[in-house]
Amino acid sequence: MTTSTLTPFISTPSAFTGRVISSCAALGLLAFTPAIAGAAETAAPNNANCEIVLTNPIQDETGKARGLGATYLPAEDFLISVYEEGTPTMLEVKDRPISAVICKRLDVIPTKNDYSIVATGIPLSLSQSFESRDSDLVTVYYKNGSFQKIYKGPGLSEEGATLLEKRLAAYDKMKADQIK
Repeated sequence: MTTSTLTPFISTPSAFTGRVISSCAALGLLAFTPAIAGAAETAAPNNANCEIVLTNPIQDETGKARGLGATYLPAEDFLISVYEEGTPTMLEVKDRPISAVICKRLDVIPTKNDYSIVATGIPLSLSQSFESRDSDLVTVYYKNGSFQKIYKGPGLSEEGATLLEKRLAAYDKMKADQIK
């Protein structure tokens, strides 16, 4: 596995950070208070425009926890570890667990290939624009023996909502087949 030497960055606050981290907090994955970081956005298809999210506690001058900060890193090394056979799955970076994977896509319905990401136990968030409250945001995660979703946005079409439910059912079947 290739080890990334990229320097983590923390950017300015954004609506996206609150949306993704609040989705993860709803899952019991994070204890979240005000967002302090944002995510870089570029246009690319599928997993080419993905980042991993690492969270870190923010403390005041007395050492009391005041919230969480987020660090965003390119997801390339993580994705290689997920998709390349024989490569151990990367679940942390420098002893910090990966809290989520975020991908900017025009279509927020997870693909069959995305199963490999969420099967790691790390939530996957998909959005057309993480900076806009007017875009769709789907977070998919595994909890209590099945794949779940949180949707935020203007509303999926009936066709999109049906496809999302079918995809989650397919993920559940894939997980069951792995356990057999």
